[in-house]
Amino acid sequence: MTLAGLPGLPPRRCAAGGTPTSVRCADRIVAGLDHPLTWPPMGIVGVGIDVVSIPDFAEQVDQPGTVFSATFTPGERRDASDKSSSAARHLAARWAAKEAVIKAWSGSRFAQRPVLPEDIHRDIEVVTDMWGRPRVRLTGEIAKHLADVTIHVSLTHEGDTAAAVAILEST
Repeated sequence: MTLAGLPGLPPRRCAAGGTPTSVRCADRIVAGLDHPLTWPPMGIVGVGIDVVSIPDFAEQVDQPGTVFSATFTPGERRDASDKSSSAARHLAARWAAKEAVIKAWSGSRFAQRPVLPEDIHRDIEVVTDMWGRPRVRLTGEIAKHLADVTIHVSLTHEGDTAAAVAILEST
């Protein structure tokens, strides 16, 4: 029987028997017993996480002279002002994402001297697609250092807390 219709897999025969959508057949394919899945070699090179107190962040975000005044791009500020929830809540999650990316990158350089300047946050922009899914766009020095890396990011809000996780994957 062929396994047409499985995303990303060419039609294959299932030696396990059963229908192409049966658990027995699908388990063998996922396990690689009937169809070895081959992807380009990739690996996780860094993981970062950051948690932000939204009330504390809200007190500081618009104060002149704080690190936050030059941290966010015009696009990030525009997106925050367009949201029905508070702009501080939205920006707190973006700050957490920027910090998570820096931590993931820094962790990938264990026992090596840091090469990025301290004020790198503006070069890490969190953008969203039309469905609100976040993605990281890099510019400046960090873009050069992470040119061969895919960044996966996840943001969340719960109560007075915003958090983000960033995973750097070699490509």
